[in-house]
Amino acid sequence: MGLLHDIHNGLDGLTSDLALGSPANLRAQGNHGCLQLEVLAVEQLACSLGQIVYHANQPFAESQEDLKTLGDELARRVNYLLEPIGSQELDGQSTTLQMRSVPPSVDRDHRSYYELLLRLNGQIELTRYEQADRSPRTKTPLELTRQVLVRLAEDFDGLASGE
Repeated sequence: MGLLHDIHNGLDGLTSDLALGSPANLRAQGNHGCLQLEVLAVEQLACSLGQIVYHANQPFAESQEDLKTLGDELARRVNYLLEPIGSQELDGQSTTLQMRSVPPSVDRDHRSYYELLLRLNGQIELTRYEQADRSPRTKTPLELTRQVLVRLAEDFDGLASGE
């Protein structure tokens, strides 16, 4: 049925599982890959996620330069989160492009930001972190409306298709 159907039906079906207090895993199939969600909480209009991972059916690119180009395209597409995402660093050995919020949200003594890892093998990971001054960063939930989650899934799937 597609990402929209899988996400909405999957989230609707998780409400009783999440009442037990443990995260649930949800998988949604796209045309060019699959989305895996660690769901922490679900409401009618929004959800709280630990992490979003997309696995494309095929590798995204053949070279690091292609990966940088895809990172630029992904940053152009994903312009609706709390902060814009921008390319940061390419790890040549693991062929991973690390992207983060530019700039991060700053609130008194801590900052929050998205981290998006784009891998040559066709994987995208989106996580949100929080870091207080002089402290290690900690993972914090991604708070997204269902509409934004579906749009994100479609953008990841569109990137995998080359559209």
